[in-house]
Amino acid sequence: MSKFKFSGHQTFSLRYGWLEKGFRFCQDASCSFTAPDALVHLGVGKNMVSSIEYWCKITGILSSTGQLSSLAKRLLDENNGWDPYLEDDASWWLIHWKIATNPEYLTAGTVIFSLLRRHEFSKFEIKEYIENKIISANEKRISSTIIDRDIECYVRTYSTKQNTSKSGEIKFESPLQDLHLIEPLPSEIGSFRFNIGPKRSLPPHVIGYAIWERLHTTERKQMFLKEALHGEYSPGQVFMLDESSLEEAINTLLEHPKFSKFFRLTKSLGSPTTVHCSLSDGSILLDAYYKGDTICSY
Repeated sequence: MSKFKFSGHQTFSLRYGWLEKGFRFCQDASCSFTAPDALVHLGVGKNMVSSIEYWCKITGILSSTGQLSSLAKRLLDENNGWDPYLEDDASWWLIHWKIATNPEYLTAGTVIFSLLRRHEFSKFEIKEYIENKIISANEKRISSTIIDRDIECYVRTYSTKQNTSKSGEIKFESPLQDLHLIEPLPSEIGSFRFNIGPKRSLPPHVIGYAIWERLHTTERKQMFLKEALHGEYSPGQVFMLDESSLEEAINTLLEHPKFSKFFRLTKSLGSPTTVHCSLSDGSILLDAYYKGDTICSY
């Protein structure tokens, strides 16, 4: 089971530039987030240094032992990386997927996007889920205040209600707010709803990668379409897709000359629709996208 991690961000949302900065800092094997000169190298205060390390681990840029992941190197390397400065929306969808499905850590973000599975929710309901279905079930004791802060941090990281300027312009604190996954319910303080449906900035390549990774993690080659849509840690749940949007993305991959042989949808009379994926490495989808493959746009 993943480790509980309801602290470490120092209540700071994931900020612009932090992952790139953390990645480049860690390229020097001698660097350490706990070293006194980390503040100088990263150009932030002590608490923000800790927060950068936290977000690098939660997004999978770093492993729990502080090693740069292979995906991080392929994404962020300044010379050969797919998107070294995270300028493409697809990169943030990929990072969001990694946050919500991180196999090493379980956070309030995991609960919100992978486990809660509701169209609308409140901070109280998130806390109730964490306390009753995670902490109590595993006979752990964690401060109520720590849980509250973790929930607040993740909601603030994703909710688009934040930072409206005097002119009325919305100024995003976190790049993940730009995904427009969560918005506050105007009639209920502390309550929110997910924006469920098609995501025009989310390429089918990233959805296909998520399907591959979910199957690869569970050592399978197929899953029911309903599981891919509504299951825990599923692409449909994490990306908040409706059934037609998910099926459209899969069908786009089915029609792609390079990837059609790896994906199938089977429908039998009286049986649920099944998604098949025989890719051995899902990163070829991402590589194709970042190299300019636009055939798969929907």
